[in-house]
Amino acid sequence: MANPSPSTESSSSLLACCQSIQDGPWRLIQLRGKGMPEDWLRERDVDLLGTRKDIDLLVRQVKIWVMEGRCHLRVTCRRQKKVELRLLSLDGTQCLVLDLWIYLTQIDRGRRLISYENALGPIQITESSIQRWPLRIELAVYIHHLVCKKKVLSDPETTERLEVYRARCLTEMESGLADMIETLLETCRIPRKLEGHMLRILEDTFSLQTKSRHRTWVDLWQTIFLMPPRRLRLLSIMGCDGVGKSALIDNLVSQDPDSFRAFKGKHLYRKSLIYKLAVIFIRPLLFQGREKFDETLAFVVYLRACLRLSLFLPRMGQGCLLIDRNILDFLYLERKTDQPRFSRFLGLSQWFGCRIPTIHCVLPYANLQMRKKEMTRQGHCAYDEAMFKQFTERVPTDYTLFYNGGSLEESRIALMQVIRSMFGKS
Repeated sequence: MANPSPSTESSSSLLACCQSIQDGPWRLIQLRGKGMPEDWLRERDVDLLGTRKDIDLLVRQVKIWVMEGRCHLRVTCRRQKKVELRLLSLDGTQCLVLDLWIYLTQIDRGRRLISYENALGPIQITESSIQRWPLRIELAVYIHHLVCKKKVLSDPETTERLEVYRARCLTEMESGLADMIETLLETCRIPRKLEGHMLRILEDTFSLQTKSRHRTWVDLWQTIFLMPPRRLRLLSIMGCDGVGKSALIDNLVSQDPDSFRAFKGKHLYRKSLIYKLAVIFIRPLLFQGREKFDETLAFVVYLRACLRLSLFLPRMGQGCLLIDRNILDFLYLERKTDQPRFSRFLGLSQWFGCRIPTIHCVLPYANLQMRKKEMTRQGHCAYDEAMFKQFTERVPTDYTLFYNGGSLEESRIALMQVIRSMFGKS
Protein backbone atom coordinates (compact mmCIF):
# COMPACT_ATOMS: atom_id res chain seq x y z
CA MET A 1 0.00 0.00 0.00
CA ALA A 2 1.42 3.40 -0.97
CA ASN A 3 2.03 5.96 1.71
CA PRO A 4 -0.61 8.71 1.92
CA SER A 5 0.55 12.24 1.14
CA PRO A 6 0.96 14.52 4.15
CA SER A 7 -1.95 16.89 4.68
CA THR A 8 -1.28 20.62 4.80
CA GLU A 9 -2.92 20.90 8.23
CA SER A 10 -0.78 18.12 9.75
CA SER A 11 2.41 19.55 8.24
CA SER A 12 1.64 23.05 9.53
CA SER A 13 0.85 21.72 12.99
CA LEU A 14 4.13 19.78 13.19
CA LEU A 15 6.09 22.81 11.96
CA ALA A 16 4.43 24.92 14.67
CA CYS A 17 5.53 22.34 17.26
CA CYS A 18 9.12 22.66 15.98
CA GLN A 19 8.95 26.42 16.43
CA SER A 20 7.51 26.03 19.92
CA ILE A 21 10.40 23.74 20.90
CA GLN A 22 12.78 26.58 20.11
CA ASP A 23 10.79 28.99 22.29
CA GLY A 24 10.10 26.87 25.38
CA PRO A 25 11.25 27.15 29.03
CA TRP A 26 13.91 24.40 28.68
CA ARG A 27 17.57 24.96 27.74
CA LEU A 28 19.17 22.54 25.28
CA ILE A 29 22.35 22.61 23.18
CA GLN A 30 22.05 21.66 19.51
CA LEU A 31 25.09 19.59 18.63
CA ARG A 32 25.03 19.82 14.82
CA GLY A 33 22.87 20.58 11.81
CA LYS A 34 20.83 23.59 10.78
CA GLY A 35 18.85 25.58 13.30
CA MET A 36 15.59 26.60 11.60
CA PRO A 37 12.36 24.65 12.37
CA GLU A 38 11.77 23.81 8.70
CA ASP A 39 15.35 22.48 8.51
CA TRP A 40 14.70 20.19 11.48
CA LEU A 41 11.91 18.44 9.58
CA ARG A 42 14.31 17.68 6.72
CA GLU A 43 16.97 16.19 9.02
CA ARG A 44 17.06 12.46 9.76
CA ASP A 45 17.47 13.42 13.42
CA VAL A 46 18.33 16.47 15.51
CA ASP A 47 20.89 15.96 18.31
CA LEU A 48 20.38 17.98 21.49
CA LEU A 49 22.19 17.92 24.84
CA GLY A 50 20.38 18.76 28.07
CA THR A 51 19.65 17.79 31.65
CA ARG A 52 17.12 15.09 32.51
CA LYS A 53 14.94 17.81 34.07
CA ASP A 54 14.82 19.85 30.85
CA ILE A 55 14.23 16.75 28.74
CA ASP A 56 11.32 15.69 30.96
CA LEU A 57 9.93 19.22 30.70
CA LEU A 58 10.04 19.04 26.91
CA VAL A 59 8.43 15.59 26.81
CA ARG A 60 5.62 16.79 29.08
CA GLN A 61 4.98 19.78 26.83
CA VAL A 62 4.72 17.50 23.80
CA LYS A 63 2.15 15.46 25.74
CA ILE A 64 0.01 18.62 26.00
CA TRP A 65 0.26 19.06 22.22
CA VAL A 66 -0.87 15.46 21.73
CA MET A 67 -3.90 16.00 23.98
CA GLU A 68 -4.71 19.10 21.91
CA GLY A 69 -4.68 17.00 18.75
CA ARG A 70 -1.56 18.60 17.23
CA CYS A 71 0.70 15.54 16.90
CA HIS A 72 1.56 12.08 18.22
CA LEU A 73 4.53 11.36 20.48
CA ARG A 74 6.95 8.44 20.74
CA VAL A 75 9.61 8.08 23.45
CA THR A 76 12.27 5.37 23.26
CA CYS A 77 15.13 4.91 25.68
CA ARG A 78 17.45 1.91 25.94
CA ARG A 79 20.15 3.47 28.13
CA GLN A 80 20.36 6.28 30.70
CA LYS A 81 22.53 8.42 28.43
CA LYS A 82 19.96 9.26 25.72
CA VAL A 83 16.23 9.65 25.11
CA GLU A 84 14.84 9.56 21.59
CA LEU A 85 11.74 11.73 21.18
CA ARG A 86 9.67 11.54 18.01
CA LEU A 87 6.94 13.99 17.10
CA LEU A 88 4.70 12.50 14.40
CA SER A 89 2.22 14.53 12.37
CA LEU A 90 -1.42 13.81 13.10
CA ASP A 91 -1.80 11.76 9.90
CA GLY A 92 1.42 9.87 10.71
CA THR A 93 3.19 10.79 7.46
CA GLN A 94 5.87 13.16 8.84
CA CYS A 95 8.23 12.78 11.74
CA LEU A 96 10.63 14.96 13.71
CA VAL A 97 13.27 12.89 15.51
CA LEU A 98 15.06 14.45 18.48
CA ASP A 99 18.01 12.59 19.99
CA LEU A 100 18.12 14.05 23.51
CA TRP A 101 21.51 13.37 25.07
CA ILE A 102 21.93 13.46 28.84
CA TYR A 103 25.59 12.51 28.50
CA LEU A 104 27.42 12.96 25.20
CA THR A 105 29.49 9.77 25.14
CA GLN A 106 31.14 9.90 21.70
CA ILE A 107 34.34 11.74 22.62
CA ASP A 108 37.75 10.05 22.20
CA ARG A 109 36.22 6.93 20.58
CA GLY A 110 33.65 6.63 23.32
CA ARG A 111 36.13 6.77 26.20
CA ARG A 112 35.23 10.30 27.37
CA LEU A 113 31.97 12.16 27.78
CA ILE A 114 30.51 15.64 28.16
CA SER A 115 27.62 16.47 30.47
CA TYR A 116 25.32 19.45 30.00
CA GLU A 117 26.83 21.31 32.98
CA ASN A 118 30.34 21.02 31.49
CA ALA A 119 29.08 21.94 28.04
CA LEU A 120 27.91 25.43 29.01
CA GLY A 121 31.41 26.93 29.33
CA PRO A 122 32.01 28.25 25.78
CA ILE A 123 28.37 29.26 25.13
CA GLN A 124 27.14 32.83 25.17
CA ILE A 125 23.70 32.26 26.67
CA THR A 126 20.80 33.79 24.69
CA GLU A 127 17.05 33.89 25.26
CA SER A 128 16.52 31.03 22.81
CA SER A 129 15.68 27.60 24.21
CA ILE A 130 18.24 26.08 21.83
CA GLN A 131 21.88 27.12 22.27
CA ARG A 132 24.86 26.47 19.97
CA TRP A 133 28.56 26.04 20.59
CA PRO A 134 31.12 28.15 18.71
CA LEU A 135 31.88 26.69 15.28
CA ARG A 136 35.30 25.30 16.23
CA ILE A 137 33.90 23.38 19.23
CA GLU A 138 30.89 22.06 17.33
CA LEU A 139 33.09 20.84 14.49
CA ALA A 140 35.48 19.10 16.90
CA VAL A 141 32.56 17.26 18.53
CA TYR A 142 31.23 16.29 15.10
CA ILE A 143 34.59 14.88 14.00
CA HIS A 144 34.67 12.70 17.12
CA HIS A 145 31.09 11.65 16.43
CA LEU A 146 32.13 10.47 12.94
CA VAL A 147 35.08 8.54 14.34
CA CYS A 148 33.15 6.94 17.21
CA LYS A 149 30.24 5.87 14.98
CA LYS A 150 32.65 4.76 12.21
CA LYS A 151 30.76 6.86 9.69
CA VAL A 152 31.65 6.60 6.00
CA LEU A 153 32.57 10.11 4.86
CA SER A 154 31.33 9.44 1.34
CA ASP A 155 27.83 8.89 2.68
CA PRO A 156 25.59 11.61 1.14
CA GLU A 157 24.25 12.80 4.50
CA THR A 158 27.75 13.09 6.00
CA THR A 159 29.09 14.79 2.89
CA GLU A 160 26.25 17.31 2.92
CA ARG A 161 26.83 18.13 6.59
CA LEU A 162 30.59 18.60 6.04
CA GLU A 163 29.82 20.90 3.11
CA VAL A 164 27.57 22.98 5.38
CA TYR A 165 30.39 23.23 7.94
CA ARG A 166 32.84 24.22 5.21
CA ALA A 167 30.51 27.03 4.08
CA ARG A 168 30.15 28.23 7.68
CA CYS A 169 33.94 28.22 8.10
CA LEU A 170 34.38 30.40 5.03
CA THR A 171 31.66 32.77 6.27
CA GLU A 172 33.26 33.05 9.72
CA MET A 173 36.81 33.51 8.29
CA GLU A 174 38.02 30.10 9.51
CA SER A 175 39.99 29.31 6.35
CA GLY A 176 42.15 26.69 8.10
CA LEU A 177 39.12 24.70 9.16
CA ALA A 178 37.59 25.08 5.69
CA ASP A 179 40.75 23.62 4.09
CA MET A 180 40.72 20.77 6.60
CA ILE A 181 37.12 19.87 5.69
CA GLU A 182 37.94 20.05 1.98
CA THR A 183 40.75 17.54 2.56
CA LEU A 184 38.36 15.23 4.43
CA LEU A 185 35.90 15.36 1.53
CA GLU A 186 38.66 14.53 -0.96
CA THR A 187 40.28 11.68 0.99
CA CYS A 188 37.13 10.35 2.74
CA ARG A 189 39.15 9.54 5.84
CA ILE A 190 39.91 11.18 9.19
CA PRO A 191 43.65 10.96 10.04
CA ARG A 192 44.70 10.20 13.60
CA LYS A 193 46.58 13.50 13.76
CA LEU A 194 43.39 15.46 13.06
CA GLU A 195 41.44 13.38 15.58
CA GLY A 196 44.07 14.16 18.23
CA HIS A 197 44.04 17.86 17.36
CA MET A 198 40.27 18.02 17.77
CA LEU A 199 40.54 16.18 21.09
CA ARG A 200 42.98 18.78 22.40
CA ILE A 201 40.51 21.53 21.45
CA LEU A 202 37.85 19.78 23.51
CA GLU A 203 40.21 19.15 26.44
CA ASP A 204 41.11 22.85 26.51
CA THR A 205 37.41 23.79 26.52
CA PHE A 206 35.66 21.20 28.71
CA SER A 207 36.37 19.11 31.78
CA LEU A 208 35.98 15.81 29.97
CA GLN A 209 34.81 12.94 32.12
CA THR A 210 36.04 9.38 31.73
CA LYS A 211 33.29 6.97 30.74
CA SER A 212 32.84 3.97 33.02
CA ARG A 213 33.38 0.67 31.26
CA HIS A 214 31.75 -1.40 33.97
CA ARG A 215 28.10 -2.37 33.73
CA THR A 216 26.14 -2.89 36.93
CA TRP A 217 24.03 -5.96 37.58
CA VAL A 218 20.98 -3.71 37.22
CA ASP A 219 22.05 -2.86 33.66
CA LEU A 220 22.53 -6.54 32.88
CA TRP A 221 19.11 -7.42 34.31
CA GLN A 222 17.45 -4.73 32.21
CA THR A 223 19.24 -5.87 29.06
CA ILE A 224 18.37 -9.54 29.54
CA PHE A 225 14.84 -9.39 30.93
CA LEU A 226 13.32 -5.95 30.25
CA MET A 227 14.79 -4.56 27.02
CA PRO A 228 12.21 -4.09 24.22
CA PRO A 229 12.95 -6.45 21.32
CA ARG A 230 14.53 -4.73 18.32
CA ARG A 231 12.31 -6.71 15.96
CA LEU A 232 8.67 -5.68 16.35
CA ARG A 233 6.61 -8.82 16.98
CA LEU A 234 4.41 -7.89 19.94
CA LEU A 235 2.69 -4.55 20.36
CA SER A 236 0.51 -3.34 23.24
CA ILE A 237 -2.32 -0.96 22.40
CA MET A 238 -3.65 0.47 25.64
CA GLY A 239 -5.84 3.29 26.92
CA CYS A 240 -8.62 4.00 29.38
CA ASP A 241 -11.99 2.31 28.82
CA GLY A 242 -13.88 3.78 25.87
CA VAL A 243 -10.87 5.33 24.13
CA GLY A 244 -11.36 3.09 21.09
CA LYS A 245 -8.37 0.74 21.31
CA SER A 246 -10.37 -2.44 20.61
CA ALA A 247 -12.06 -0.89 17.57
CA LEU A 248 -8.66 0.18 16.22
CA ILE A 249 -7.20 -3.29 16.71
CA ASP A 250 -10.17 -5.00 15.04
CA ASN A 251 -9.98 -2.56 12.13
CA LEU A 252 -6.25 -3.11 11.63
CA VAL A 253 -6.65 -6.89 11.69
CA SER A 254 -9.60 -6.89 9.29
CA GLN A 255 -7.77 -4.60 6.83
CA ASP A 256 -4.47 -6.52 6.92
CA PRO A 257 -4.87 -10.02 8.43
CA ASP A 258 -1.52 -11.14 7.01
CA SER A 259 0.37 -8.50 9.03
CA PHE A 260 -1.67 -8.32 12.25
CA ARG A 261 -3.33 -10.64 14.73
CA ALA A 262 -5.36 -9.66 17.78
CA PHE A 263 -5.04 -11.00 21.32
CA LYS A 264 -7.06 -10.21 24.45
CA GLY A 265 -4.71 -8.89 27.12
CA LYS A 266 -6.63 -10.52 29.97
CA HIS A 267 -5.96 -13.92 28.41
CA LEU A 268 -2.33 -13.47 29.52
CA TYR A 269 -3.48 -14.69 32.93
CA ARG A 270 -7.13 -15.80 32.75
CA LYS A 271 -6.30 -18.86 30.66
CA SER A 272 -3.94 -20.23 33.30
CA LEU A 273 -4.96 -23.20 35.44
CA ILE A 274 -3.99 -21.45 38.68
CA TYR A 275 -6.26 -18.51 37.91
CA LYS A 276 -9.19 -20.76 36.96
CA LEU A 277 -8.85 -22.69 40.23
CA ALA A 278 -8.72 -19.41 42.17
CA VAL A 279 -11.94 -18.27 40.47
CA ILE A 280 -13.67 -21.54 41.38
CA PHE A 281 -12.54 -21.91 44.99
CA ILE A 282 -11.48 -18.45 46.28
CA ARG A 283 -13.67 -15.87 44.52
CA PRO A 284 -16.99 -17.18 45.98
CA LEU A 285 -15.56 -16.75 49.48
CA LEU A 286 -14.71 -13.08 48.80
CA PHE A 287 -18.06 -12.20 47.16
CA GLN A 288 -16.23 -10.22 44.47
CA GLY A 289 -16.92 -9.59 40.79
CA ARG A 290 -14.37 -10.67 38.19
CA GLU A 291 -12.65 -7.27 37.86
CA LYS A 292 -12.45 -6.70 41.63
CA PHE A 293 -11.09 -10.21 42.07
CA ASP A 294 -8.37 -9.51 39.47
CA GLU A 295 -7.35 -6.41 41.43
CA THR A 296 -7.19 -8.41 44.66
CA LEU A 297 -4.84 -10.87 42.95
CA ALA A 298 -2.80 -8.11 41.25
CA PHE A 299 0.49 -9.61 42.46
CA VAL A 300 -0.25 -13.04 40.96
CA VAL A 301 -1.99 -11.65 37.89
CA TYR A 302 0.96 -9.44 36.94
CA LEU A 303 3.61 -12.15 37.36
CA ARG A 304 1.50 -14.67 35.42
CA ALA A 305 1.05 -12.15 32.60
CA CYS A 306 4.82 -11.49 32.54
CA LEU A 307 5.48 -15.23 32.20
CA ARG A 308 2.97 -15.67 29.39
CA LEU A 309 4.36 -12.64 27.59
CA SER A 310 7.91 -14.00 27.73
CA LEU A 311 6.68 -17.30 26.26
CA PHE A 312 5.21 -15.47 23.28
CA LEU A 313 8.49 -13.92 22.16
CA PRO A 314 10.42 -17.03 21.05
CA ARG A 315 7.32 -18.57 19.41
CA MET A 316 6.21 -15.61 17.31
CA GLY A 317 5.89 -16.25 13.60
CA GLN A 318 5.24 -13.75 10.86
CA GLY A 319 3.35 -10.54 11.47
CA CYS A 320 2.67 -8.60 14.64
CA LEU A 321 0.48 -9.61 17.58
CA LEU A 322 -1.65 -6.71 18.87
CA ILE A 323 -2.46 -7.00 22.58
CA ASP A 324 -5.29 -4.78 23.81
CA ARG A 325 -3.64 -4.10 27.17
CA ASN A 326 -0.22 -3.50 28.64
CA ILE A 327 0.81 -5.65 31.59
CA LEU A 328 1.11 -2.45 33.63
CA ASP A 329 -2.70 -2.19 33.35
CA PHE A 330 -2.96 -5.20 35.65
CA LEU A 331 -1.37 -3.20 38.48
CA TYR A 332 -3.77 -0.26 38.06
CA LEU A 333 -6.74 -0.44 40.44
CA GLU A 334 -10.21 1.15 40.61
CA ARG A 335 -9.76 2.65 37.16
CA LYS A 336 -13.43 3.65 36.77
CA THR A 337 -13.51 5.74 39.96
CA ASP A 338 -12.44 9.31 40.69
CA GLN A 339 -9.34 8.09 42.53
CA PRO A 340 -7.72 5.25 40.61
CA ARG A 341 -4.29 4.17 41.78
CA PHE A 342 -1.46 1.74 41.22
CA SER A 343 -1.22 -1.38 43.35
CA ARG A 344 1.33 -1.49 46.14
CA PHE A 345 3.03 -4.13 43.98
CA LEU A 346 3.96 -1.54 41.32
CA GLY A 347 7.63 -2.15 42.15
CA LEU A 348 7.35 -5.50 40.35
CA SER A 349 7.34 -3.62 37.04
CA GLN A 350 10.91 -2.45 37.70
CA TRP A 351 12.16 -6.03 37.61
CA PHE A 352 9.71 -8.22 35.73
CA GLY A 353 7.96 -8.01 32.37
CA CYS A 354 9.53 -7.50 28.94
CA ARG A 355 8.81 -3.92 27.90
CA ILE A 356 7.33 -4.49 24.48
CA PRO A 357 6.50 -1.38 22.41
CA THR A 358 3.32 0.25 23.69
CA ILE A 359 0.84 2.59 22.02
CA HIS A 360 -1.26 4.56 24.48
CA CYS A 361 -4.45 5.88 22.84
CA VAL A 362 -5.78 9.16 24.24
CA LEU A 363 -8.54 11.61 23.39
CA PRO A 364 -10.35 14.51 25.09
CA TYR A 365 -12.80 13.60 27.84
CA ALA A 366 -15.73 15.10 25.92
CA ASN A 367 -15.15 12.53 23.14
CA LEU A 368 -14.64 9.74 25.66
CA GLN A 369 -17.87 10.52 27.50
CA MET A 370 -19.88 9.85 24.35
CA ARG A 371 -18.41 6.34 24.17
CA LYS A 372 -18.09 5.32 27.83
CA LYS A 373 -20.31 7.26 30.21
CA GLU A 374 -19.12 5.39 33.33
CA MET A 375 -15.63 6.90 33.06
CA THR A 376 -15.30 10.06 35.18
CA ARG A 377 -13.28 13.08 34.07
CA GLN A 378 -11.00 12.79 37.09
CA GLY A 379 -10.47 9.07 36.60
CA HIS A 380 -9.77 9.53 32.89
CA CYS A 381 -7.15 12.24 33.47
CA ALA A 382 -5.58 10.30 36.35
CA TYR A 383 -5.16 7.17 34.20
CA ASP A 384 -3.52 9.00 31.30
CA GLU A 385 -1.20 10.96 33.59
CA ALA A 386 -0.18 7.93 35.68
CA MET A 387 0.61 5.80 32.63
CA PHE A 388 2.42 8.62 30.85
CA LYS A 389 4.64 9.19 33.88
CA GLN A 390 5.46 5.50 34.31
CA PHE A 391 6.29 4.86 30.66
CA THR A 392 8.29 8.02 29.89
CA GLU A 393 10.42 8.03 33.04
CA ARG A 394 11.50 4.38 33.12
CA VAL A 395 14.50 2.84 31.37
CA PRO A 396 14.28 0.95 29.06
CA THR A 397 11.05 2.06 27.39
CA ASP A 398 9.33 2.26 23.99
CA TYR A 399 6.14 4.29 24.39
CA THR A 400 3.87 6.08 21.93
CA LEU A 401 1.13 8.53 22.89
CA PHE A 402 -1.42 8.38 20.06
CA TYR A 403 -4.21 10.94 19.63
CA ASN A 404 -7.34 8.97 18.75
CA GLY A 405 -9.72 11.89 18.31
CA GLY A 406 -10.46 11.48 14.59
CA SER A 407 -12.81 9.10 12.81
CA LEU A 408 -12.10 5.36 12.96
CA GLU A 409 -10.76 5.35 9.41
CA GLU A 410 -8.55 8.41 9.98
CA SER A 411 -7.17 6.90 13.17
CA ARG A 412 -6.54 3.53 11.50
CA ILE A 413 -4.58 5.12 8.65
CA ALA A 414 -2.55 7.27 11.06
CA LEU A 415 -1.88 4.34 13.39
CA MET A 416 -0.79 2.21 10.45
CA GLN A 417 1.74 4.91 9.54
CA VAL A 418 2.99 5.02 13.14
CA ILE A 419 3.41 1.24 13.23
CA ARG A 420 5.15 1.27 9.85
CA SER A 421 7.67 3.75 11.28
CA MET A 422 8.27 1.30 14.17
CA PHE A 423 9.02 -1.40 11.60
CA GLY A 424 11.53 1.01 10.05
CA LYS A 425 9.40 1.56 6.95
CA SER A 426 8.75 5.03 5.60
